[in-house]
Amino acid sequence: MKKVNCMVTEEQSICKKNRLDKKGGRTSSENIAEYTLKASWTLRYEELNKFLSEFGTTRVPYRFSKNMALGSWVLMQRTVYKDILNGKKNAMTKEQIRLLNKIGFEWDICEQHQLNIWNERYAELKEYVVKFGNTRVPKEYLDNCLTEWVSNQQILYKQFQSGKINSISREQIRLLNEIKFEWDTYREHAV
Repeated sequence: MKKVNCMVTEEQSICKKNRLDKKGGRTSSENIAEYTLKASWTLRYEELNKFLSEFGTTRVPYRFSKNMALGSWVLMQRTVYKDILNGKKNAMTKEQIRLLNKIGFEWDICEQHQLNIWNERYAELKEYVVKFGNTRVPKEYLDNCLTEWVSNQQILYKQFQSGKINSISREQIRLLNEIKFEWDTYREHAV
């Protein structure tokens, strides 16, 4: 009688399952890959929660020395989410988005940085209005950044009025109107 080798390699087992275990057009290896992806996402999400508890933010540096994989993962979440906003399909689920939103995940840190700068300049302009009674910051003013910012707001508003998409929001326009911001550019005053 011939002895049969009962040892089955892992590779043979996976191949057999792929042939036999089709679920909804997906092989079990695809199901395993999806499970692995979800488990990996959950692990990183838990690490992000620990980072948030320790540092008070979800802004993990890309090259975070204690956990390089977490920094890369956070960057990838922002990239994938941006793709979703641009209509591209990917593996991120609504549940993952909900979980990240729940802990205050910052999807666009550049946008947040720009908003912080806007708020700082707005506060400076309010101080200028208290001191000088208007929002016409001259080019010779000692804070050239404020002069440029005021000019930029006027340009953005003109683009907004003509229907062009730009970075000024209705809320920012409202705030500027509250301090009687002069939307006409300097060139228009000179004419």
